[in-house]
Amino acid sequence: MIVRGELTEEVVTNLGKKITAKVNQGDRLRAAELLLKVHGAFKERLDVKVDSSTLFTETLEKIWSNDVGASP
Repeated sequence: MIVRGELTEEVVTNLGKKITAKVNQGDRLRAAELLLKVHGAFKERLDVKVDSSTLFTETLEKIWSNDVGASP
């Protein structure tokens, strides 16, 4: 498995020689991110439900409470 570093890949050196090397850290990290994304570990959006009447009432109460203490 790539994430655990168990897989290797063939890499060509500057001299043209093929060697077997472990998968680099960046590729391992990307594989882990994609695996987590597939399993729903990352949530792309947040679903929020707000009762508008309650929100309106709470807003008015805040406004009224500030007006009571304010001097003209």
